[in-house]
Amino acid sequence: MVLSQLRQRKRTSVETARATFGTHGRRISSNTVRSRLRFVGIRARRPYRGIVLRGHHRRARVRWARNHHRFTRADWAQVLFTDESRFNVQGNDGRTCVYRRRDERYADACVVERDQCGGDSVMIWTGISFHVKTLLLAIQGSLNAARYQNEIFRPVAILII
Repeated sequence: MVLSQLRQRKRTSVETARATFGTHGRRISSNTVRSRLRFVGIRARRPYRGIVLRGHHRRARVRWARNHHRFTRADWAQVLFTDESRFNVQGNDGRTCVYRRRDERYADACVVERDQCGGDSVMIWTGISFHVKTLLLAIQGSLNAARYQNEIFRPVAILII
């Protein structure tokens, strides 16, 4: 059962229970499936949402790695790695789980309020290179390409490189 579940990760415990027979030829319950999987350290969790890498993306990444595998320290000193991250001020971004009993769906303790538009958030930007790391910049409002160039890239990134 464990191997079957690992081969088909998106299959539910109910589907696994329907496809699995017990020791005396009887069907087993989905609770049995969940408890046996939990015993070996397998639990149902939300999947990671990653970007879709098509064939041309993979080829481009391999090409980049082959072109840059002989970079020297002087070459890497000219590179600035940057990242921007958005943080929700309210803390709730829709991934909050609530443990509850069957008839408690609308109980006050089981409701997580959320703003219709997602609430306030803060965008943070920073960069790091071989010799220097930038300060954290808090970005107010929406960040588009023009704001990125005018407020971050030209005043901060170009001065470092």
